[in-house]
Amino acid sequence: MPVVGTDGEKVRVFCFEMYDIGSDRFVQSKRWATLKFIERVNAQRIGHGVEVDGNQVDADGLTEPGFSPLPNRDGFQREVRSSLRK
Repeated sequence: MPVVGTDGEKVRVFCFEMYDIGSDRFVQSKRWATLKFIERVNAQRIGHGVEVDGNQVDADGLTEPGFSPLPNRDGFQREVRSSLRK
């Protein structure tokens, strides 16, 4: 995949939504994109964006589908169990 930036170079990407004529509503993309891409396709930016490594953004200015800027937290506690019994 051709990329916008090089390894180590930071690129700001944003969550965005576009109008879907099939459902007659705005739908959030499964990808994140650069502001340049969002403006080019007349989409609506959501939030302030995050900086990511340039090799995570393709030549069009899009991340891979399912991209999440949150770090992977394997082993991170995700639930709390009560030790109190009734």
